[in-house]
Amino acid sequence: MNRRITIPVASTSLLALFALSAGNAFAASSVKVEIKISGAGASGGSLLAVSSTGKAVRTKLAAKTVSLNVPKATISGTTLQLVSKSGTFLGPVVFASASGGKKAYLTLGKGAGAKSSLKLGTATVKKGYAALSKPLATKSLLTPSYAVAVKGAPTGSGRLGLQKSSRKASAAQFQEEEGGGGGNGGGGGGGGRCLSCGRSGTTSAARCPRTQ
Repeated sequence: MNRRITIPVASTSLLALFALSAGNAFAASSVKVEIKISGAGASGGSLLAVSSTGKAVRTKLAAKTVSLNVPKATISGTTLQLVSKSGTFLGPVVFASASGGKKAYLTLGKGAGAKSSLKLGTATVKKGYAALSKPLATKSLLTPSYAVAVKGAPTGSGRLGLQKSSRKASAAQFQEEEGGGGGNGGGGGGGGRCLSCGRSGTTSAARCPRTQ
């Protein structure tokens, strides 16, 4: 015997309304970051939006423009990192440069979340980083945070943020600069600036949570 199941219209309407409200709330609390990545090694790879807390949102790269929904609460301090299909770190996306190419801005600021979407255009993969064809406006950048660069290229690009030092340091100096502190272990040196992500308090991407 066939049984007929009747679903009250009021119930289905409420469910649809709830789903719509939840979707609108999510859209209002996030920023749709759109970008197209071109260049060798990008095809089939991944794009990660990494917040200052280390949490990341990931999407797979394609020949067309891809997008990431980044929470507005963490848009300030977020960087974009590229990983190849094989898992090789391709480097960060450089949003803009300044001071004759000696500063590379890799970090989004609060202004990036002013609207529901952020269109970055095309970024081309180079040696250890990717650069936007059209620099992002300063108002969308976290300008106090930058990587030391040469002609717009972060000096640690292609080397996981590491750079060649021009001086020798003793073990004690190294410990202090890396944040090891004094002899009692209670010190807290601040460290330098990661040359891959631009974050203060670390000197290499090997210790940077954004490239782990």
